[in-house]
Amino acid sequence: MQLQKYSHLLEKLLKSDKTPSVLISLGKKFLKDNGISISQILLLQASGSAIIVLLEIPTGIFADVKGRKSSIFLATVSYTLASALMILAKSFAAFFIALSLTAISVVFFSGALDAMIFDSLKEARVKNVSKFIAYSNIVKALSLGVSVVLGGIIAKFSYRYNFAIMTLLGIISILLAFIVREPPYKKKSTTLKDEGANLKK
Repeated sequence: MQLQKYSHLLEKLLKSDKTPSVLISLGKKFLKDNGISISQILLLQASGSAIIVLLEIPTGIFADVKGRKSSIFLATVSYTLASALMILAKSFAAFFIALSLTAISVVFFSGALDAMIFDSLKEARVKNVSKFIAYSNIVKALSLGVSVVLGGIIAKFSYRYNFAIMTLLGIISILLAFIVREPPYKKKSTTLKDEGANLKK
């Protein structure tokens, strides 16, 4: 019970980190060094949050209709494009597009990845799913801590090296998202157009 209790706290922390605003907070010096003003940084932060709020429901509908695998695939593509653009970005417009792509990847990942993992565990007949997720959250937290330390060391040479590594990992993720098998589940027997019309009612 204690493990699961702390796991839920870790899960909230990890999910709160999956936003462009956190990425901007960590890279403020990098943005300033590339001529981005404080007001522009705040604008980037606000626009990223706005994209997440506006697309949260539509991307959820997309995952229900087209499948979670499709949603995860688009998320990895957006993430990789954002990372690649950050290697070259030197203007506000370039950073805006990169952070917008990051926000898009967040909403496409949101819920779809967790649901797919849960269904995979269910299909594999894993008995104690909550315990498995608890250990998974601990591993995620440790990985996040290690990545922050390594990222700080790499940034001493060049912040862009971090984005180069992220791009490489993104390409690997795209390949994995493409070949991974989606566990069976009941999809909505409707279309995106119909779901969009229902949303407007």
